[in-house]
Amino acid sequence: MVAQDDAPAIGETRGLKLLYVRSISSSLALGASQPFLAVYAATLGASPLTIATLHATMNFFTNAVQTLWGRLSDASGRRVPWIVAGSSLAALTWIPALLTKSPELFVLIMALRFVALSMTTPTSTALLADISEPEERQSLVTRVQIWGTVGAASATIVVGLSQLIGLEGFAVGFVIAMISEAVSGLVMIPFREESRPQKKLEPLTSFSSNAPYLSYLAINTTYIFFMSISWPLFTITIATVAKLDVLTIAVMNVLSDLSSLVALFLLHRTNLDFAGTVVVLTATRASFAVVPLVYGFLPAPPYLIGINLLTGAMISLNNALSTLYLLAVVRPENRATLTAVANLAQGVGSFAGSMMGGVLMEALGPTFGFSGVLIAVYILSSVGRIGFGLLHLRLRRGALNEIG
Repeated sequence: MVAQDDAPAIGETRGLKLLYVRSISSSLALGASQPFLAVYAATLGASPLTIATLHATMNFFTNAVQTLWGRLSDASGRRVPWIVAGSSLAALTWIPALLTKSPELFVLIMALRFVALSMTTPTSTALLADISEPEERQSLVTRVQIWGTVGAASATIVVGLSQLIGLEGFAVGFVIAMISEAVSGLVMIPFREESRPQKKLEPLTSFSSNAPYLSYLAINTTYIFFMSISWPLFTITIATVAKLDVLTIAVMNVLSDLSSLVALFLLHRTNLDFAGTVVVLTATRASFAVVPLVYGFLPAPPYLIGINLLTGAMISLNNALSTLYLLAVVRPENRATLTAVANLAQGVGSFAGSMMGGVLMEALGPTFGFSGVLIAVYILSSVGRIGFGLLHLRLRRGALNEIG
């Protein structure tokens, strides 16, 4: 007979189910909107600099405010209210986004949406860690990402099919995103959190003695800068060079999601130690160097579809392994805060990189030619990706020294 003290395990099982439902719902919103945001802005008449601003704000505002929400979450001892509020507010921004025809206003509305979504990222990551033991965390993080990938792929398929039958694909995707984001927040209302005491906020400098964490901040931020230089150029290549339609973009992203599922399934069946986690993360990040080269030198649909098949696996591994590394080198009481600080640094790097890519295209394109500058910036991004990707191997030594 099960003792009464063991009853919370039932609640934990129910909580996991709610987290899976939330993961699927939020990923439905992601899959229905994220692949099409920048291309939609381009169809509204956005300039290269405006497209770069969208990519920059997408990453900066999603990450920049996370430090505030993470610290408030750690201080209050609560995760769920921030998840519910952020998802619900993000859903509301789709109403004006669907109505505007101004690319600049669309970018501003999306920036507000990213601020709202930033409430959910550090709190969701911390909640996953709160309800799991270290030895089961890799399995849990991977399962949640698998369900999320299924949701994203399903939504992208629906958007692509809607275009095929004559509906407005962008509008269908954005409506799906609005509904799914609302559901992803509201479904968490019944979640029963473990009681955690409220505590005073520690100074952000309190982690200055955590060498593995600081090393990750420095390497990851610089890597993301070079990685994101090419992000606005991808949109330009898709919309103006390859001239892909909504259906082809949907096919690209669905294949990417399928390869992501395969990679996550394989990760789920492995049992990486800290050193192994860093090695696979290093290889994954260095391999991203090939992506801008394909977009620059082989911008035809078959090659773009092929490289997206590869990046799906790499992105899912990168996200899961980065999360596992961070959770391994920060203290439980500071999980939300330090996850948010890491994401803030990443947001700063991606903002600077995306703006750099757009500014280079806008400033040098008329003088040196659009195609030539496009190739040059892609090469710059590729060199930075492989150089700072390989530098992640240094984290293995730091993690081993810290955790022992």
